[in-house]
Amino acid sequence: TVVYDYEQGLPDDKPSGRYLYFDSAGHKLYLFNEQIVTTMQLPQSTVIDYGNSLLIEELVINNKQHVFFPADGLKFPAAKNNLSLSFGIINFESGNNYQFAYKLNETQNWIDVGSQRNINLTGLSPGNYTISLRSMGKSGVQKFKKISFVIEPPFWKTTGFLLAIFLLTGLSVYYFFRSRIKQVREK
Repeated sequence: TVVYDYEQGLPDDKPSGRYLYFDSAGHKLYLFNEQIVTTMQLPQSTVIDYGNSLLIEELVINNKQHVFFPADGLKFPAAKNNLSLSFGIINFESGNNYQFAYKLNETQNWIDVGSQRNINLTGLSPGNYTISLRSMGKSGVQKFKKISFVIEPPFWKTTGFLLAIFLLTGLSVYYFFRSRIKQVREK
């Protein structure tokens, strides 16, 4: 509890006005009385963050598989490259005026989605991804959440498969030349 008195700028007389204005940029509180306007400089700590953390509630993969409160670092096969991400925030502020934005990987700009609480990512190529979410309430406080995942390449694009094909091709060429040289020597 914080108590303000005349040392912080309140008048000695009992306030008779009922109008208050809070300037969030300057952290000033204005009290309008019948004859005077009182200005109080509030410390930075008086801005209270009423919101809880931004939550990733559900991840839907190819409109079939549901993962609730997904962990970071998930891996998906190449065929599971259509994702739908639902998120939310526990709201302790009056009203429900949160605005959301996201960006896929750190190199892209923020994409505003307004009050929409889900995003759909379709046809993702194999690779490492990080989705950053941002929410902002009426108080101006921003909340952030990140989730990383990997979409693995199809088996024919993996290093092991390509090495096996290269080795098999090399052995086939070697066998073909050895058998051909053997045929020539026999004649």
